[in-house]
Parts: sequence; C-alpha cells; structure tokens
Amino acid sequence: HRRDHYYKRFRTVIVAMRVSVAFVATAAAANVTPTQKVIELLQGMAQKAEAEKEAEVKDHFKYVTFCEDTATAKQRAIDVGNKKIEQLKAEIATETASSEKLGGEIEELDGEISQAEQEMQAATELRAQEKNDYMVQDQDYAESLDAMDR
Repeated sequence: HRRDHYYKRFRTVIVAMRVSVAFVATAAAANVTPTQKVIELLQGMAQKAEAEKEAEVKDHFKYVTFCEDTATAKQRAIDVGNKKIEQLKAEIATETASSEKLGGEIEELDGEISQAEQEMQAATELRAQEKNDYMVQDQDYAESLDAMDR
C-alpha cells in the first residue's frame, strides 16, 4: 500500500512538471531565442531528473519490498521457533513426569532387591547351619555304625 501511494505521488509530480515545461515550450516556440534554448535545456534536465527519480523510486520499492519480505520471513521463523519451544517444554514436562514415576519404581524395586538379598542371606545361613547339623549327624551315625560293626 505504501508503494502505491509513493508511486501515485511521483506520477503526479512528473505530470505537473511535463505540463509546466510544455506550457513554457509552446509559449517560446514562436521565436528561437536564448530563452527557448534555456527552456530546451530545462526540458532535458527535467527528463533526466524524471528518469533518475523513476530509478530511485524503483530502487526504493525494491528496498521496501526486501524489508517487508525479510520482516515477514523473520516473523515466520520466530513463530516457528516459539511453537518449537512450546513443544519442547511440553515434551520436557512429560519426560520429567515419566522420570519421576520411573524413579519411584526404581526405589520400589531397589527395596524389593534389598529384601530378596536379605532373604537369600538368611536362607544361605540356614542352609549352612542345616549342612553343619547334617554333617554332625552323619558323623555320629557313621561312628555308631562303626561301633556296631566292631
């Protein structure tokens, strides 16, 4: 919208310059005088200024378009980045909750492992005691049988 506004203003100024130069040129066309020569020079300058102004307006429009396109692209990138941040925050929250849950399960399993190790230790001690008792009893039976054989 800004480009259209500048372009319309520029065209209006150019048309006004052309009308002024044409008016002066027609008034002086009757006689070729130094004044007419000045008018011709002014017309040439006006045409050159018009061409330069058109080029400058085009360059300005290109610059404005570049700025608008760049701003739009940067805003899109910011929006994409913000969405990614929100997704990552949600993922972090989910993983944190999962981690806490798994941490609780690990503690529970560690407790079960500790209890199983204690039970295994007690069972090993009981088996060792039973083995000792068996060995003592076996020795006693062997000695009794030996004594009966004699």
